[in-house]
Amino acid sequence: FNMRFNPDTNPNERLAIGDSAAIRSKEILSAIRVKNEVLWVNSKVCAPFRLEKGKSAQLGIFLTNDAIEQETYPLEIISHHYRSAMVGQIIFEDKDGRLYRDVDLKGAGGVSLNRDDASRFHVDSLIPQQYRFRGARDTPYGICDLEYAITDRKMSEFFVKKGLRPHRALAFIKLNEIVVEHGKKISINDAYRLHYIPKDIEPIIEVRAFGTKARIANAYESGRLRDAKTMVAQELGKNPKDFTNQEYLTWFAVTLGEQVAIIHSAGYWHKYLSDHNITLDCRIVDLDSVDNLPKAASDMKRDAKVDLSNAKKSLTNLLYHFFDLEDFKRNELEEGFKKLFVQSYFGHLINPKLKKLMEDVEQKQ
Repeated sequence: FNMRFNPDTNPNERLAIGDSAAIRSKEILSAIRVKNEVLWVNSKVCAPFRLEKGKSAQLGIFLTNDAIEQETYPLEIISHHYRSAMVGQIIFEDKDGRLYRDVDLKGAGGVSLNRDDASRFHVDSLIPQQYRFRGARDTPYGICDLEYAITDRKMSEFFVKKGLRPHRALAFIKLNEIVVEHGKKISINDAYRLHYIPKDIEPIIEVRAFGTKARIANAYESGRLRDAKTMVAQELGKNPKDFTNQEYLTWFAVTLGEQVAIIHSAGYWHKYLSDHNITLDCRIVDLDSVDNLPKAASDMKRDAKVDLSNAKKSLTNLLYHFFDLEDFKRNELEEGFKKLFVQSYFGHLINPKLKKLMEDVEQKQ
């Protein structure tokens, strides 16, 4: 999948292409083709590859440590993303002109850090009976269940119409095979029979699009922040060289407040607005956890408060990657950006009942 994009060949300096060349160290693992079938393709996005419903797709691949076949496909692994892998980067848009760059596959196998070398990854091969240790709503490691993907797609398409900056589901690819120990391919029926996966799971690959896939949790990695900050500057029509940290963080705090308000105004809450679910270009992602806000005032306030608190913590985590200051100065800046976040949240919150409840919460803090 040769999807790399060379920004030097692009004459439009205001196109939000970022600065992926700043990311010096990239971890690559190998995947092999498996039998598959395309179930659904997002017709609202002009994807940079051809997928046809009912046909096999070249993106139907699965990670392995033991590639027996000669033809393998490189997938980029990013820290803290152990259930998905990057296919590549290329600029494309949806039919309303929203731009995307990073494309990943969720459900193409699980990954973890090597114990003897924390800077490198390896594929976690599926093991029979392993799924029995999963939680009530967890899928086997590295597997994406169709039910979860449908929820993620539904919420993404719903919220993008509301003005949210989500990732987008590009396609669902049904897996008719998976890869287990020693690079061995087995059919899904055999995977059920041999207890690699439970029968209540329908494994698919969800092809997803982002601006940058990197989350706040990835801000410490070399080049990730520079790449995202450049992308945001270009999106805003500013020269990246003149776009200061202060401007980026101000934009981020205000945008994040607006994003959380959009979700709450629609009557939902995210549940997990951690630094793993907010990208460095301020997209709220992994929407399969989104749920309705309760009708009862006390429960509504409780759940919305969780989102607000988690978003503030995530914003604080981002701030710490920028400032090497004495504690009192850092705390002063932190409070300033949190205030911007809260002001933006209430400025965009259009649910009067929730607005009154949350104003009471903020006044008590």
